[in-house]
Amino acid sequence: MKLDPVLLAAMQGPTWRQEARKRVVAATFPPEEQVALYAALGMPVPSSGELSEVREDVLTYKSQLSRGRDARFKVSMISGYHFTCALTGCRLIASKSTYMPIEAAHIHAHARKGPDSPDNGLALTPTAHDLFDAGLWTVDDRLRIKVAHSDIAESILPGGSHFKLSDLHGRPLSFAPQASLRPDPRHLAWHRQEVFGRA
Repeated sequence: MKLDPVLLAAMQGPTWRQEARKRVVAATFPPEEQVALYAALGMPVPSSGELSEVREDVLTYKSQLSRGRDARFKVSMISGYHFTCALTGCRLIASKSTYMPIEAAHIHAHARKGPDSPDNGLALTPTAHDLFDAGLWTVDDRLRIKVAHSDIAESILPGGSHFKLSDLHGRPLSFAPQASLRPDPRHLAWHRQEVFGRA
């Protein structure tokens, strides 16, 4: 692998290397360890203003990285399920609007070390997504819907058209004929044990 000549030249400069060291220490280590590390590297301790700037840069970078990761996951999920909610079968594409009523839901929660892989997600409407995250429904190994009947009481007013979650119990997930994704049984098992089982 060849490095870009401009980057290679910059890396060979002492100023660039000094700045890189400062940023790595400030971004990676807790404040109580930073002074000792700067001393070990023969560097002066940066001012609090410099450290704040480095931390702000790191937070901005992490935020941008997270937004990019979220966008990739969302696009792969929604298109992989062909813009169709796996719970309700709802598919709505408005030709004169950018509104998309389908969200990408992690099965094994990302905040709990779930991967951003397409087999760890479902395309769901916002309501279905919230109900799934709350553990009020899940999916068995045969890709059938399981509803936490004992945890919900629901009704629909006369003339209402919304779905009743309890009516979906035992039904298979909805997959459009063009859908290319299916959830991984390992992630479904995690959701049943860690989320559905604790609702």
